Amino acid sequence: MLAQGTPQQLRREAGDSAFLATPPQDQPPRELQARLLDASELIIDAVPQGGGVRFVTQQDSDSAALDKLLAGAPYQKLEPDLEDGFMVLLRRRLGAVEANPEAFEAGGETRNAEVVIEVRDLVRKFGDFTAVASTSFDVRRGEIFGLLGPNGAGKTTTFRMLCGLLPSSSGFLQVAGVNLRTARASARKRVGYVSQKFSLYANLTVLENLRFFGGAYGLRGRGLKQRIDAMLDQFDLRGQEKTPSGRLPGGFKQRLAMAAGLIHEPEILFLDEPTSGADPLARRAFWRRITALAKGGTTIVITTHFMEEAEYCDRILIQDAGKRLAIGTPQEVRELVDEKGGKLSMEETFIGIVERNRRAQQQGAA
Repeated sequence: MLAQGTPQQLRREAGDSAFLATPPQDQPPRELQARLLDASELIIDAVPQGGGVRFVTQQDSDSAALDKLLAGAPYQKLEPDLEDGFMVLLRRRLGAVEANPEAFEAGGETRNAEVVIEVRDLVRKFGDFTAVASTSFDVRRGEIFGLLGPNGAGKTTTFRMLCGLLPSSSGFLQVAGVNLRTARASARKRVGYVSQKFSLYANLTVLENLRFFGGAYGLRGRGLKQRIDAMLDQFDLRGQEKTPSGRLPGGFKQRLAMAAGLIHEPEILFLDEPTSGADPLARRAFWRRITALAKGGTTIVITTHFMEEAEYCDRILIQDAGKRLAIGTPQEVRELVDEKGGKLSMEETFIGIVERNRRAQQQGAA
């Protein structure tokens, strides 16, 4: 047992060490968060929040060192919340977030304006039911793009069409320069996919799974061995090579699924609610890797039910009942429903946009 008490008592584990920093307008909050997480001697936790970065410092941390780390980003003190206190307890027991980000950033391309996913008037019908109704958007190289929506919004159907797992009924869909209506198999060679549910072969070992998926993507011989070695190192899977994947703890299963999805060095990585069921420390490590991948030029498309994870995205698309309700940067989307300058949380923003759409539908029906 780490601790017990009321929520208020557990918040006090963070003391007076919770702050909110505001990065420059041209810097995604996740980049400041990554820099803070990497300074584990000063920082216990850091997470994007409302366009800024909420962070918790070590007790009695050096204020001059903190100012240097923030590189001029202004910050203010906050009242600690329950997650702040929980992260203090986790860090005390388990240590710092370990994500090996350097292995993902090295040698990659940087983000640019090249469009790698183009969607125009995309429609998917199942009989008389329209799951996706004339959706349009694009995604650029090195961008983290989020698909958000309530259950039944059509985001999973959209996601499966983007991956080449489901044909569209009509519209234009191009991924990595390939038209998915005519050449889905060709496009799949250039993308990686990690499903919400662990879907690797539970009776195969870690090494056997990596060999299988590497071979399925066309890797052979020395090239396959090199990529397996790289994945074992990047995802800290050394020592687990002979363990059946079904016996791995949840965090290791997530790492192995990511390794299998990245073994062929795809241009685009699709992640379907990848942090569902993960504890906060594992989620921090996961997003630290994703930030490094995007910095190295990999394009990320992700669905999530954790609204705060939308803050990691460069842009987000909110859907409901198969229709596009909002698209833009997290700040631009917040400003759609917040007359006070986009200070709402992403969860409040999401609820506001979906409820406004449903009220409009009810009025139209009446």
